[in-house]
Amino acid sequence: MKPIIPMFIALTTLLAPTVHAQASEQSPLSEHAVEAKRSARIGAALDLTAEQEAAFWPLYESYRAEVAAINGRRFKLTMDFTDKRGSLSDDEAQAMLAEYLGTESAYVSLLKSYAKKFSTVLPPGKVLLLFQT
Repeated sequence: MKPIIPMFIALTTLLAPTVHAQASEQSPLSEHAVEAKRSARIGAALDLTAEQEAAFWPLYESYRAEVAAINGRRFKLTMDFTDKRGSLSDDEAQAMLAEYLGTESAYVSLLKSYAKKFSTVLPPGKVLLLFQT
């Protein structure tokens, strides 16, 4: 069982540049397709009235834009860590950890903020369903 761990680490190290290159080459079209599928899934799950739809979708688009910005920070941090893993100084590791925790804190703050905003246009059960979908 023990030989599996070094093999996993070696495999992860070898594949990281490939994943980084593939991620860098993702087209906006594929990101748009993912967003469209996500929106369709959420629309179906929430079963919104016409009045709710009119208020919900602009707010949701704003929410997704802010989530995308945070995810961009997460992705950059992950790629930076992957590129530097094994050669990080303690100071660099501490800075990356602080950035990671700041990013996660920003995400939780965003969720709390938008939970309040979504609650002005949707009942609580649908807001919960939104965040669970």
